[in-house]
Amino acid sequence: MGSKNGKKESNRFNRISDVEKLKSYLKSADRIKKNEKYIHLYTNIERVTEMFSSGKIWLANATDMNDEIEYKAFPEAEWEGLFFKCFMAEESESIAMWSMYAIPPEAGVKISIRVKEFKKWIRALKKGEYSIEANRNDEWKSIDYENVEIGHLAVAYCDNLNIVDQKGTTIRWSTVKNTNFSRVNVRDSLIGCIKDDAWAYEKELRLILRITSEEKYQSFRVGISEELMKSAIVTSGPCYSDRVAMENFRNANREVEITKSKYIENAKKIFICERCQYSFNYNGYD
Repeated sequence: MGSKNGKKESNRFNRISDVEKLKSYLKSADRIKKNEKYIHLYTNIERVTEMFSSGKIWLANATDMNDEIEYKAFPEAEWEGLFFKCFMAEESESIAMWSMYAIPPEAGVKISIRVKEFKKWIRALKKGEYSIEANRNDEWKSIDYENVEIGHLAVAYCDNLNIVDQKGTTIRWSTVKNTNFSRVNVRDSLIGCIKDDAWAYEKELRLILRITSEEKYQSFRVGISEELMKSAIVTSGPCYSDRVAMENFRNANREVEITKSKYIENAKKIFICERCQYSFNYNGYD
């Protein structure tokens, strides 16, 4: 962001004092920076293979979040109708994201999606041009667009989201900040839009779906464009070792560029957790 544009952006953001205007700001297509060519999804080769073979991308409910601060900051009932797919809006590769989301490490990959194709896809989704399916107890059914709202937003970050008081808070997006809101304002009105500063390294961009009916579901999947998939880049992680799965993916998706992480020579091959006698549960996976 250049100095002139950066100053203009800062002046605009730091003057916002209305919650709805802040939401509109975060939902604007301008929140994907003009100098960013790609957004990124850190995941594993099994999920990428499924995504490309089915032509669909999954959205999970907030109950699957790994951020307990965000989840507990808002009433549990308000999360029920919200579903997300989370991307990183940052050009550079992130070792933190590899460690957190490319699980298990030996199968971890990153999908880089062209911003141009992502924006075209979002516009088409809003017009109802791709299928939407909902899952209840492992049974999938098609959903009419009139029963959902779908779009994207850039996540903002604030200090001490877990504290409830009337004191002011600093809200940040990218390099700009806003001090016009109290923590109560934030917790009452910005569900799905804001996280604690501890997660600011994620520079998160969310595909977000909200149910407008009374129906309850566990997850959703939406169709994705062929152009988006063909123009994507798949990068194997620093500790990737599943050659068979990658070769199968390559054979099925000849037009997709496949690369390797720039950290591949610098990452330790054995994680401390792998030596530990205890196990942990990560989003339902032991």
